[in-house]
Amino acid sequence: MLAVLPFAAIGGGEDSAFFAAGVHDDLLTKLAQQPWIRVISRTSVLEYRDRQRNIREIGRARGADAVLEGGVQTAGERIRINAQLIDARSDEHLWAETFDRELTP
Repeated sequence: MLAVLPFAAIGGGEDSAFFAAGVHDDLLTKLAQQPWIRVISRTSVLEYRDRQRNIREIGRARGADAVLEGGVQTAGERIRINAQLIDARSDEHLWAETFDRELTP
């Protein structure tokens, strides 16, 4: 069971927040299409937007084995997405990645 937390918008104003929400929605949709993984609903994780919570607490509250969290940063025509998959019981990173791209229309 996976909880995908809303992605934080780091800098960039309202456009960055809009983009971060879109990344969260797209990621939830793609992961939920995978038959080998169960994903907690978007509505159930939205309460963690703009709230700091311990990963273990979130895991217990939502029955999640792992939590995916991340952030979106924009600077000019560049975007960076950081994502981390964390074991909800041990609070240890299972995977982390940074994606850098140029924004294109």
